[in-house]
Amino acid sequence: MILFLMSAWALDRVEGADTLALGSTTTANPYATGGITGNPAIIGTEKRYNFGGAFSYGGRGVHWQATAIDSVTSSVAFGMAYSGDRFNPPLTQAELPGWSVAGQEISNLKQTNTVNFALGIPTTDRRFVGGIGGALSFFNNERGGKGTTGNLTAGLAYRPDPRVSIGLTGRNLLPIADPRQERPLEVLGGVWLGELGIAAFSVDGGARIDSSKPLLLATGLELSPSATSALRTGWRYDEGINYISLGAGAGNPDGSIDIGIQAPTNRLTQPIDWTFQLSLRFKAPDINDVRPE
Repeated sequence: MILFLMSAWALDRVEGADTLALGSTTTANPYATGGITGNPAIIGTEKRYNFGGAFSYGGRGVHWQATAIDSVTSSVAFGMAYSGDRFNPPLTQAELPGWSVAGQEISNLKQTNTVNFALGIPTTDRRFVGGIGGALSFFNNERGGKGTTGNLTAGLAYRPDPRVSIGLTGRNLLPIADPRQERPLEVLGGVWLGELGIAAFSVDGGARIDSSKPLLLATGLELSPSATSALRTGWRYDEGINYISLGAGAGNPDGSIDIGIQAPTNRLTQPIDWTFQLSLRFKAPDINDVRPE
């Protein structure tokens, strides 16, 4: 049985396999695709114009995504993502049927398609960035029916040096109550220290306000044996559960391929409950280099 912790991971989490392997630390990482949903301000701290895609399977269900981030062609940074999830979590108290046949397995299939946007507004040569983002989700739940939901995210980022980045974000800020979908309010801060091609360290910390176990902590370490390769490991504490992660990647500024594995420590002997992810990133063509014949 796939165990999907809906409240722990939220509906619209978007990230690459690189940050999955880093404990899902996206609050202050200036290179993370996950800034689209994790902290919209962080996408404005680094010049980039790229596209990406990812697929994952395991303890967090089946997930797929396509992303785009552009902080080059205009004075602001803009990110978009489409993601989909399909999973079969344990029934909550509200989802239990009025009666059931003894010994009969009750399914709880859920499917969600989400569109996210992020807007980062840089100032002072990208040292300070303010950002706002949002999500619009279309869900189809076997027990709860179909519907549409969404929310807003806002964040701040400060990058005093290319090797130092600090982020602060609030996710799911609107007080929208929908018993069929979990969108818990999150407040997180993070620090990223590093240099591409050498090493990087990241840490996130904060709280999921409406949770019975609100504390959220995560950290990740990346080492680059060469300019085109990376090894990663991370740890995350979320909803009272510890997760460990590993990953590797290969590529250059024009593109990369990454793999990541994340596993709950209380299910290390159950690989079906691990999350396996593969992601791709490639640089968009420079429109200034396009010349008509």
